[in-house]
Amino acid sequence: MRAKRINKIEMIFCACDCGTEFNKYDWRNRVRKFYNSHGRFQKGILGGAPFKKGHRTWNKGKRGVHNNTGRTHFKEGHVPWCAGKKLSKEHKKHIGEAGLGRYCSDETRIKISLKMRGDKNGRWRGGISYEPYSADWTNTLKRSIRERDKYTCLICKKEPAVVVHHIDYNKKNCDPDNLITLCRKCHPKTNSNREQWISYFSLKLNLSKGGCENF
Repeated sequence: MRAKRINKIEMIFCACDCGTEFNKYDWRNRVRKFYNSHGRFQKGILGGAPFKKGHRTWNKGKRGVHNNTGRTHFKEGHVPWCAGKKLSKEHKKHIGEAGLGRYCSDETRIKISLKMRGDKNGRWRGGISYEPYSADWTNTLKRSIRERDKYTCLICKKEPAVVVHHIDYNKKNCDPDNLITLCRKCHPKTNSNREQWISYFSLKLNLSKGGCENF
């Protein structure tokens, strides 16, 4: 059982001669860096020193720059403890459950969306998703592929699966040997590690041609 913290108390007077008394120690029993009871709560005063008109902080407009030079400061060449480590399934599940129920306003969602569009996204490939399909890409073709695969997702084996996916990611190649059926949940997974998915789907399709039922 964790021991209860005993708070230190040492009352001192405010530095601005207002006559106010306050505790010299903060809630962690550390000596305060400023001796002004107004401290960070009075506009324009930080540590008892007011900001002058037109003052601009040194890190204004800079990203990834901080003034941390304490014991938690990362030095050049420092390797963090989590480098190269993979999270377990239980840990990933715990992280996912921790985010459930959180709500983002419409304004926040729009800001996030704008920051992830176009070449700002790590999966950006030059806008190839806007390229047109070939003339062979018809509803009849897609229906035949779904019927061939019995409306079953090739990854999770769930039904009904209605998304027709190009194995080589080439929209112009509408050969039936280049098309497979996926469900809506598994299809976004194929946007990353494309070379791995190409090999996987090609192997599965070859096994199905060889008469293997559980491909």
